[in-house]
Amino acid sequence: MCTVSFLPTPTGFRLAMNRDEKRTRARALPPEIFLVGAHRAIYPREPGGGTWLAVSDTGLCLALINWHRIKREAEGKIESRGFIIPQLIGAADGGVVGRGLRKLELDRMRPFRLIVIDSFRKDVT
Repeated sequence: MCTVSFLPTPTGFRLAMNRDEKRTRARALPPEIFLVGAHRAIYPREPGGGTWLAVSDTGLCLALINWHRIKREAEGKIESRGFIIPQLIGAADGGVVGRGLRKLELDRMRPFRLIVIDSFRKDVT
């Protein structure tokens, strides 16, 4: 099971996350900086390219955890949840992430939770 810990600080936040402990999972690739749209983001990757965590120069942080409590199978060919973050981390803010998420074929993915931290926004809803 993955866990995410978030601690706000006066200058931003600290985040800690563990990756799924599945022992058969391939070793992750170290974090790299990527240009995603007009923004830079840093994230580690699975050998297949997906990720579970990213931070961008817009102040966004996205973390994805599996949601095993929901018993729903994906429809048709299963798409990897690992490609959600690379598609969304180039967003300008959390609102853009939400709109981008609605455009994805979520019915083809197993259940997940996407945690969005928009560190430049001062209002919290």
